[in-house]
Amino acid sequence: MPKIPAPKHPKCHPDRSLHCQEVLEAEFQHLATKAEVAGWSRNEVA
Repeated sequence: MPKIPAPKHPKCHPDRSLHCQEVLEAEFQHLATKAEVAGWSRNEVA
C-alpha cells in the first residue's frame, strides 16, 4: 500500500480539506477492496 502523501497546503488554505478527501479516497477504496476479497460484502464494508 502506498504511503499517504503529506498535505500540499497550509492549514488555513481553502483547498486543504478537498485535498485530504482526494488523498484518503484512494486509501478507503483500497481498504474496501481488501475487505471484499476477505469475504465481506460491499454493503457491509460501506
